[in-house]
Amino acid sequence: MPNKQKARSRLKPSSQDQTRQIFTQPKKQLRENAKELRRVTTNRWRFVPLLILALLFYIAVFWLVTKIRPGKISNLIFPNSYLPFHALLLPANFFFFTFITLSKRWGILITIVIQWLLFLKLQDFNLDLWAWGSALLMGVIGYGLRILWKKRRT
Repeated sequence: MPNKQKARSRLKPSSQDQTRQIFTQPKKQLRENAKELRRVTTNRWRFVPLLILALLFYIAVFWLVTKIRPGKISNLIFPNSYLPFHALLLPANFFFFTFITLSKRWGILITIVIQWLLFLKLQDFNLDLWAWGSALLMGVIGYGLRILWKKRRT
């Protein structure tokens, strides 16, 4: 008796077959996904003290803004500098954005951009041209640093 071969369809698999394949992942792939999730959450937990520090600095900024008049801190050391405000806000932003991005480099870059734009605003610059020019310049510097950091890693 000759072996009978079954005829195979030349049609593409239906979308129902494709969804079945998505929901029935092999156990190995599920384990790899679980490992990746564990790695990411463990990495986040390492940065939680930064979030706590950021919260403490933001509370100090809130206290400074609500309890002390701006005129008392505006001319400390440098005229119209608001130095205590910047001294509290800089580490708060750095710690917060380091926690968000999980990178000290991006945290400091975002913090510098925010501090610079805030400094321009407090110096009564018209933020139309200055802000866009500064933001563009900081973006170009940030992109250049990103390329430099990537080249250094490889």
